[in-house]
Amino acid sequence: MIYLSFGASCQPAYQIRRVTGDPVAYFFDWLITTREALRYCLREFDPDSFLAREPELCDGNMRVLDSASGIKFQHDFPSQAGRIDPMLIAPSVAAVREKYLRRRERLLAKLAGNCVAIRYEWGGASFAANERQAMTSFRGSFEGLPGGQRLFVLASEDVSATRVEDDQLYFRLAKYAGPEGDRWKGDDASWNALFRMATEIMISLPEA
Repeated sequence: MIYLSFGASCQPAYQIRRVTGDPVAYFFDWLITTREALRYCLREFDPDSFLAREPELCDGNMRVLDSASGIKFQHDFPSQAGRIDPMLIAPSVAAVREKYLRRRERLLAKLAGNCVAIRYEWGGASFAANERQAMTSFRGSFEGLPGGQRLFVLASEDVSATRVEDDQLYFRLAKYAGPEGDRWKGDDASWNALFRMATEIMISLPEA
């Protein structure tokens, strides 16, 4: 089974690696992505404008923003004690750009086959009230892309209830209760249940 992460944070990428043991990185794995950035990078992406201008520091110097795509990088530019060194952004841009262009091509190749597409989001009560809109936006980001059978998974501690609607799985993750430093990884047992359920659903879906 092929599982692919589509943000909005690193949590699904970490959990996919933990369960599958696959160390290969894809475009969205370690990026912070809004829904708009996800859509742009899948459907409207312009490689010539991607990181063409020097990106900007944001979020208290913890991340770097590419204004063209709207994505934020947290792990790809040199940092110290969690803060990115502004003097080292420009010298790093070319290498980061080439790495992510390769990762995007790798992702598109995987999307040509069957896959489980997972997006993690949060937002409390405001998210729960608009979770269908979040799923519609997520699923709509793939319109026009060639590919096989896909299951779209929206995972969050804020999903109102775990349920399946055709090729869409809304999954309510358990609240994380471990060490604070590992909170970003999420609850392993809950993610294990998600992967089991997603696999069973994929097997039952009609062929694309």
